[in-house]
Amino acid sequence: MRSQTAYPLTSRLTFRKALPLAACLAWTFHCPVWAQDGPLNLQGLFCNTEEQIDGALGFMSRGQTPRAAAELTNKGDVVCTYVDELRYVVEHPVEIWQNNSAVAAAKYKAALTGVIVGGRLRPISPPVEIFFAVPERLAEAAIERPV
Repeated sequence: MRSQTAYPLTSRLTFRKALPLAACLAWTFHCPVWAQDGPLNLQGLFCNTEEQIDGALGFMSRGQTPRAAAELTNKGDVVCTYVDELRYVVEHPVEIWQNNSAVAAAKYKAALTGVIVGGRLRPISPPVEIFFAVPERLAEAAIERPV
């Protein structure tokens, strides 16, 4: 696990001079503080949009399992999935909602960059924004604050 120290974007640029400036500027709009340096391998409930993860968490708050909540949210199209037999690789997670219930510790958005299947990494390029909830809070995640 890498350091959990948060660095402002400007400090990060001094450490990562090889990082293209365009990528830095793109991430500035989504994540003003990066709290971790590398990818996280996670299992949990993942959805394509924030509205969909909210719907799935709503089903879970009414007693549905994460797998059932994903299936109920998928109205014809697969928009949510419960990842328990493989791992999703995400980078730059941002906590966008904190919950004190037993359903989920927090809701996050991140860049989905790969899937680990059978111990092998399958990269996703270009990365895709994804929303997810996991049982425990991620110390590695930056926190999005309302403007």
